[in-house]
Amino acid sequence: MKFVELFQLGGGKPYGFGRVKLKIGKICRYNEALYQAEGLCAVPEDITAQASEYVEEYQNYAARVLQQEYGLSKRPEDLPHVRDFLTMKGTVTDAPEEFRYMQLPEYSNNSGILPTVSQYRVREFK
Repeated sequence: MKFVELFQLGGGKPYGFGRVKLKIGKICRYNEALYQAEGLCAVPEDITAQASEYVEEYQNYAARVLQQEYGLSKRPEDLPHVRDFLTMKGTVTDAPEEFRYMQLPEYSNNSGILPTVSQYRVREFK
């Protein structure tokens, strides 16, 4: 199983710069034995095949904590502020003119208020 994640680094995001793709080819579990004298020659356990199970287990755990601690009946990815974060992290638009640095004269001509991430997300996915 290969995991692919897109990240944005550095500046120039309105110009499409700084976007990198990270591919994770192997996931290993390190345990305490690896850090003790008898574990110096031990090999970390390869858990790549079970990665989806670990992700699901974490999501279920987070949902339980949200329910028990905060009385929320949603999974983390269903909370509006988490969805906003994921939108900001992963959205690539086909309309780059909407997301660019304004020129100085444009600031004085701009009388509108920019939409929030939530408003953009709702508009984008209707």
